[in-house]
Amino acid sequence: MDSSTVAREDEVRQYLTPSSSLYNSAMGLVVFTTITAACLSAMCSGVNTMVICKLKTRLRFIYHRILFFISTSDVLASTAVALTTSVMPKYIICKNNTSPAAENWPVYGIEATCKAQGFIVITFNTLTFFCDVIFCIYYLCSIKFRMNAMIFSSRLEGLLYFLAIAVTLNLTLTSHVKGNINPSKSRHTFVCSSNVPI
Repeated sequence: MDSSTVAREDEVRQYLTPSSSLYNSAMGLVVFTTITAACLSAMCSGVNTMVICKLKTRLRFIYHRILFFISTSDVLASTAVALTTSVMPKYIICKNNTSPAAENWPVYGIEATCKAQGFIVITFNTLTFFCDVIFCIYYLCSIKFRMNAMIFSSRLEGLLYFLAIAVTLNLTLTSHVKGNINPSKSRHTFVCSSNVPI
């Protein structure tokens, strides 16, 4: 094996070997994906909500109403996601299977704040999804079936909002009753245990 081949293998090995930096740590993953994405999503949806409220027509059009509900739901869900572990109870120890850096994550909350965060995330993420479905139904009725906006508003819009809210609350309350809101080993990347005293 000549020296140029060895040099190339060393270069490839250095490129493929992960360095211990913030970018490839568990904390970096949370900071640069979850928090950044959630904050950007909340800000953009907040801008949508403000623009709609400042319009003269405001919620007079179906498009504006649906977009307003989507944006409001996304602001609440994204804000709750951006809080990450900060609202978890102090006595919970979360250990990431690949990085010990997770032990140093900020934890300032109590059990009630943790459950509230989970409740908000599940409720408003689900509601955002159903508002997207309402958007699709609206354009399907408008383009494919050439339904008038007044007919859609009087016959379908209220029913669709009611169904979205009813199904969302049913899913969220079922998750709350079954205890599926707090993280567990099967549903989350972290193994959380509460057997450590404060």
